[in-house]
Amino acid sequence: MKLRWLAALTVLYVCVAAAARAEEPIIIGQSAPLTGPAAALGKGIRDGANAVFAKVNRAGGIGGRQIQLLALDDGNDRKRAGANAKILIDEKKAVVLFGFASATLSLDAIALAEAKGMALFAPFSGSLSIRDKRPVFTIRASYRDESEKTIEYWAKFDANRMAVIHYDDEVGKLNFETVAGLLKQKGHTPLQVTVKRGASVDPALLLPIIKYDPQVIIVTTQAPQLFDLINFMSVQKKAYPISALSFVNPDELAVVKGNIAQGAIVSQVVPSPRSNGVAIVKECGETLAAAGTKLDYTTLEACIAAKVLVEGIKKGGKAITPQSIVTGLESLGAFDTGGFVVTFRPGAHHGSKWTDLSILARAGVYRH
Repeated sequence: MKLRWLAALTVLYVCVAAAARAEEPIIIGQSAPLTGPAAALGKGIRDGANAVFAKVNRAGGIGGRQIQLLALDDGNDRKRAGANAKILIDEKKAVVLFGFASATLSLDAIALAEAKGMALFAPFSGSLSIRDKRPVFTIRASYRDESEKTIEYWAKFDANRMAVIHYDDEVGKLNFETVAGLLKQKGHTPLQVTVKRGASVDPALLLPIIKYDPQVIIVTTQAPQLFDLINFMSVQKKAYPISALSFVNPDELAVVKGNIAQGAIVSQVVPSPRSNGVAIVKECGETLAAAGTKLDYTTLEACIAAKVLVEGIKKGGKAITPQSIVTGLESLGAFDTGGFVVTFRPGAHHGSKWTDLSILARAGVYRH
């Protein structure tokens, strides 16, 4: 009798423990600028992903477990992003890091993720500085892919005398070297214009542009520095064509007061949010609307990334761990999200090379 009682108690304990584990949320950790000049980008990434996770949760979650995105504010500061990653991994028990808003914000988190065998999934960056790191999985094209598209476009107009604006840190310098290397292959050397990350641009740094008289200015920074450039050109009564990489945050350019960035050419790494004929755009539009979130380039990319991540988690099996998620993502192969294909395999963590060019037209609308 006593043995049967103990056996029954053991079974009950196991069942209760299993039920408790099933009820534990799947913690996805994010560090992003939720305050400060880059807050629109950080919030867009968070809200776009949360709309997908909420939809999955309403359908029962993954294996009966709800998804919880923990987003910590880093104010667009690298040190804070690294500290946030440590908190998310060690204290919050995140099983994957997601949607860090730039390569710079991802750098310190990568080593922490690698030590845990964890993925850092879908950073909003195409920088080559993080694409050789094992934990990193990207769903967007690289800045090299974007730059190639941009340079090829301007070559049609025999435009090769270019100025390149970049940040003064390791990521920014590599972005310049990427563009300069592509131009060197065509026999051209661009003017290098270095500005500080997170600070207003000193007009004195931009004066060499006037002397150089470029045919095109390529901007590899975020939007605030582009706005400073436009204001500088207005004061100088100069007008040069501008091409910006997707890092500039096209959504921020589109809504700036006075539409001062009108006419800028911006490379894109996901389809236009206005492409209702593309299945994933339609799906994300509906998912975001249900969550009360606006569909734009940022939220669309976050929606696609979240959808791929959910599929990777499912592919990893019932026991959801950092390692199982990596295995699941690597087993996806060519995954068609609905007109936008992302391909992952073991040792191949960069899912897309798709790029397109758009021009910012009137009323903040991009034309492709």
